[in-house]
Parts: sequence; structure tokens; C-alpha cells
Amino acid sequence: MGVCKGVHRWSVAQSASYILLALVCLELTGGSAGEDAHSIRPSLRILFPADRSIIETGKFQLICVQRPQSHQKDAPRLVVDGVRMRWGQYRPPVFVARLNLSPGRHKLQIGNRTLAIFIRGNRTLPAPRGWQVFRAHPPASNGYMECRSCHNVKRDKDAIAVLTPRTPDACGRCHSDVQFEAKHFHPKEPLDSCQMCHAVHGSSRKALLKKPLKELCATCHD
Repeated sequence: MGVCKGVHRWSVAQSASYILLALVCLELTGGSAGEDAHSIRPSLRILFPADRSIIETGKFQLICVQRPQSHQKDAPRLVVDGVRMRWGQYRPPVFVARLNLSPGRHKLQIGNRTLAIFIRGNRTLPAPRGWQVFRAHPPASNGYMECRSCHNVKRDKDAIAVLTPRTPDACGRCHSDVQFEAKHFHPKEPLDSCQMCHAVHGSSRKALLKKPLKELCATCHD
């Protein structure tokens, strides 16, 4: 009986040690179990811009998609440098805001997400070290992209509904088959869409790739 009690006391102490160790690890990584589980399938996807990115012009569109949830039906709260901003007239789950920010560093809060961005503009301000230039796609002369350039769009008197993208047909309006063959070593036919490899709203990687090239190839090839 004494042995059993001793084993029981040791097990409780060991369990407490494991719990304490787990809490310390979470504190060091700056997260929590709930946040980690939420990040696996986030309800809010920010398509443009990316966190800790450099943007060439202060005129750009903040684009995000919020996955519908029964407990979250309102638009995500948008705050730029401490000032509450309004979303454009778009129908959920798409939310778009046209911003015009001055050169320098800015803080964007979208729902429970926080982004830090740096606007280069025409000034020669030193950008934060290690940050990458994030280029919008397709490029726009006035800084703002038109959703209808690539998406089927339904407009009514109240709002704009952005529907499914028209890829690869939409891509073919600017990128011909000749250009595809010249820049890709992969045949076009097996690919379902350009989005398999490219981040169509923008990226900091060369050729707007979603991941490093070797990782992209490994998704289909051993």
C-alpha cells in the first residue's frame, strides 16, 4: 500500500512538472494552445499586404477574406496607426479597404491580427532590416487594383460581390502561352491553375511564388 501511495505521489509531481514545462515553452514561443490551434485554420486570411513587408507606394488595397463562422458575423475591426478605418462596400466574406499612407512605418490591426508594414514612397528612408519588398499583383498605375481584372464581379446598388477568380483565363489576358513556355520548365497541361504555385495577389518572392521552388515541386513530385 505504501508503495502504491509513493507511486501516486511521484506521478502527480511528474505530471505537474510536465504541465509547468509546457507553459514555459508556450511563453517562450509567444503563443498559447488556443492560438496555435487557431493558426492551423485561421478564420481571417490577409491576402495583401504581408506582415513585416516593404511596400513601394502608400496607395494600396488591404484585402482579406473572413471565413464565415456562426459566432463571428460582423466585419473585422480595422485600425491603422490607432485610427479606426472603414471597409469598402464589398460583400462578405471579402473585405477591401483603400489606404493612402505616408512613407515610413505603420501598424495595421485587422480583427485579432496585427501587421507591421513600411511604406518606401519617394523618400530614401531606411527600411527595417530583414524586411522584404512585397509587390502587388497585378500592378496598378494608381496603386489600386481592380478586382474585376481577375475575378467575376457582381455589382449592385449596395455593394460589390467578388466571386471566383477566372484563372487561368484571367491570367491569359496578360500572360500568353508563349511567355509561359519561355519562363516555365513545367508543361502547362497538368497544372490545375496558376494559384498552385503563384500568390496571385502579391508576394515577396521572385516570380510571385508561394514557397521556395524546391518546396513547390515537392508538393507533387517525390
